[in-house]
Amino acid sequence: ADALVVGATADLAGAESARDRAAGASGDAQAEVTRVTDAVETARQAAAGAEALTAQVAVAHEQLGRRVELDRLESSLPALQAMRDRRDAEYTDTMARFVATQAPRLAERLVEGEPCAVCGSSEHPAPARHVDGEVVDHDAVDAARSAFGAADNALVGCITAIEGARAALGADVGQSVDDLRGRHADLAGRLATA
Repeated sequence: ADALVVGATADLAGAESARDRAAGASGDAQAEVTRVTDAVETARQAAAGAEALTAQVAVAHEQLGRRVELDRLESSLPALQAMRDRRDAEYTDTMARFVATQAPRLAERLVEGEPCAVCGSSEHPAPARHVDGEVVDHDAVDAARSAFGAADNALVGCITAIEGARAALGADVGQSVDDLRGRHADLAGRLATA
């Protein structure tokens, strides 16, 4: 019986030792699970931060591009306005010369004894004559009108594009290219170190 007690006591001691080792291992495993869980959460937060920074960098890049385009459009506006004004003056001058040469052009078609297309008289005692300058025909008027229309469309298109670029910039419309370039560089730098 003593041998049985000694054997049981030894078994009990071995079991308690195994239990204590298992408890220690379990505690170590629990600590490892906690450490890994914390590492996963830290990585998840870092990934979310990097994703947010990537989106901010993309927006900053787009805003910078819009500002550069707005500056380009605004700088082209005076030249487009001057071109439109020139084409308008040329069209007005061409039209005035066309009107001034209309009577001589009609007089060239008069036939003695046949009625005038304007007044109906068959007598033509003093038909209008060309005086100074070249005769302006319908083709010249059409060309001047077309050139004016193209210049006007270019100006209107530029103004519309400027309005669109300003709207797209939103709250950043007052920011300079340098300001937006600095914002982009700052965000890109933060992303590179994230």
